[in-house]
Amino acid sequence: MFAKALFVTSEGAVDFPVIRGGYAAAEAEFALRLSDDFPVDRGFETVEELEPYVAAVHAAIEMAGSPLPTLSALGPGAVVSDFGNNTGLVVGPELADFFARQPSDWPAEADVNGTLAGTGSADRIPGGPLAALLFLANALVAEGATLRPGDWISTGASTGVHPVAISDTVHVRFDGKPAIALRIVAA
Repeated sequence: MFAKALFVTSEGAVDFPVIRGGYAAAEAEFALRLSDDFPVDRGFETVEELEPYVAAVHAAIEMAGSPLPTLSALGPGAVVSDFGNNTGLVVGPELADFFARQPSDWPAEADVNGTLAGTGSADRIPGGPLAALLFLANALVAEGATLRPGDWISTGASTGVHPVAISDTVHVRFDGKPAIALRIVAA
């Protein structure tokens, strides 16, 4: 996503703008921040090779959105043409000692307007968040591109995709602890 669509928060609620009459959804995610010594232009064989190059794992919410309310129903080609339905990323607190536990031991929950919308964990991402990074890093190198030190990587919806509208609130918890609060506002 573009830098202007990245919000990093440590406390309080974030106002997130969406297009009135369009499509919007919130996804609780595990975000990886690459270390300053991440090797560029290199492929990797295993997730274990990548772990030393992850500076931190954070709670996050990816926001999906489009001006077209029926975009997702039109299929993958339409979604790709609209920048993957990606609107932004809200990064919350660091999840300390993330790699000391199994992905299944990192639960996540998402509420929309005070009602539980979905539950999951880091193992809902096939192979865990590092597997998503492994796929991305290798796919980019194969195309002649690369990740860069300091990049944020959003690893996939851990609680599902939760449609939202203007004036809705979204709260996510990771490991049972409140992490991020969003207020959905008009763009």
